[in-house]
Amino acid sequence: MRYLALALLLSLPAFADPIYRFDSGEMSVTLYNDKCESKIVKNLPIRAVMIEGGVAYEGCAGEVSWGPVILIFIDKKGTVGALPNSVFTPVKSI
Repeated sequence: MRYLALALLLSLPAFADPIYRFDSGEMSVTLYNDKCESKIVKNLPIRAVMIEGGVAYEGCAGEVSWGPVILIFIDKKGTVGALPNSVFTPVKSI
C-alpha cells in the first residue's frame, strides 16, 4: 500500500466508486476514485468522505511525501488528519 496514491490516480474511471475505507466505529473515511472538487485544497487529488456522528463531510485525500500516510482535509469541519495507509482496506463491493 506504499504507493496507494499513485494507484488511486491511475485507476480513475468516469464514475466515482469507493475504493478504500477506514472505519473506527465512531468515524469512517472512504476514499473514492473521483477528483477532489475543493476550491481550497490543490495538493490532495482524490475525493474523501468522512462520516462522524451520522453526518457526512466531503473532503480531499492523498499520499504525502514524508511517509506512507494518507492526508485528509475535510472542508466543512476544517479538519486535517493523517492516517497510515495500513488502516485502509480495499472496498470490494458497494
